[in-house]
Order: sequence, then structure tokens, then C-alpha cells
Amino acid sequence: MGKQRTGLLSVAEDKYFTKKGTLRKVRGKPRIDIGIEFVIYAKVDYVSRKRKMSHWKAWKQLTKLNNFLDLMLPHFQNQKGYTYKRAELKIRDEDWIKNFYKNNIVRSQLIKKLKQIDFTYLK
Repeated sequence: MGKQRTGLLSVAEDKYFTKKGTLRKVRGKPRIDIGIEFVIYAKVDYVSRKRKMSHWKAWKQLTKLNNFLDLMLPHFQNQKGYTYKRAELKIRDEDWIKNFYKNNIVRSQLIKKLKQIDFTYLK
């Protein structure tokens, strides 16, 4: 007879556990935190509505602000090998700006949800 598993491993599927019985780690780059994603998209949406421009132009203007790094800091702190200097260099890189917009703002799942909400902005 073969080796039979007992306990929790006998119930669960093998794709969730390793041979040692520990939980498998999620592979790949971790997703952006929903709170950070919400703040960034809301800010881009606010700038685009206030100045009557596209989201892309609003994103480009937002990246030029002095406080943009403070807005993005929680995102960078979740990354491996984080330093303030690396984050500062990254937000000035044109390729990073384009890729972040493409991957996290355009493809955001929040867009559908946020279009249903009517925001009121305080001065």
C-alpha cells in the first residue's frame, strides 16, 4: 500500500501545499495594494476632470509634482530591495512612468467600480 496522508493534507488539494505540508507561496510580482491603487487612480481622475484632459496627460502631470514620491512611497516600500534613492530614480524614468500607467492605471479593476461612485472633492 502507498503512503496515505492524514489530517488537513488529506482533505486539501496538492496545489495549495508543498510536500512538507506548508502553504505554497504565490509566484510572481505581488499585486499593488488596493488602497494605494485607489488613491493613485482617484488622484489621476481628479486631475483629469479638474483640468479637462485625458488620464494619460493627467498622469504625466502628476509625475512631475514634487510630492509625487510621497504618494508612491507605500507602493515602493512593499518591493524587495527598497531604498528611498532607488524610488526617487525610478519615478523619474520615462519607461517606468509609461509601464506603471499601462499596467496599473489602465488595466485597473477599480475603474469599473470607481465610475459608479460620484466623488465630491473638498477644497
